[in-house]
Amino acid sequence: GKALINIDSQIPNRVVEEALLAGRIDELKAYKNVKREKFYKKSRFDFLLENDDGEKYYLEVKGVTLEHEGKASFPDAVTERGARHISELMEAKEEGYGAGIIFVLQMENMNYFMPAWEMDPFFSSTLKKAEESGIDILAYECKVTETSLDLTTPVEVRIGDNPATPSNKLA
Repeated sequence: GKALINIDSQIPNRVVEEALLAGRIDELKAYKNVKREKFYKKSRFDFLLENDDGEKYYLEVKGVTLEHEGKASFPDAVTERGARHISELMEAKEEGYGAGIIFVLQMENMNYFMPAWEMDPFFSSTLKKAEESGIDILAYECKVTETSLDLTTPVEVRIGDNPATPSNKLA
């Protein structure tokens, strides 16, 4: 079937900002103060959120346009910068800050999200380490029209393992 996929790389941040300000991302509703493009060490994260108690939370946004048979994946090309952002989110978490990544699926009707292991194994393994270290990994799909993109519902995140790595498990 035919489906619309938004490929505008600038719009996911605006869509997330609108959703944050409207309290439509359940996991982040406690953070009322939303600041765009704030630095932590060498990385500029898309958002620095703050709750009423002054607790800070760094949020990175990744727009997702890669789809195969109902599975959304990121990245669609090797991204050293993306892996560096994840590493610095882990450092922020270690220092006591909240930290998360939201994957904005610029399409509808996805069954789940997972990293594109075949495209970028380093990014994918770094994302797996981030999940293991307690970084929030969120994925939300969007309602897509020819003139709009709106964040709608959470989608299951499946980090998994590198499919190219032989399993050590006995059958």
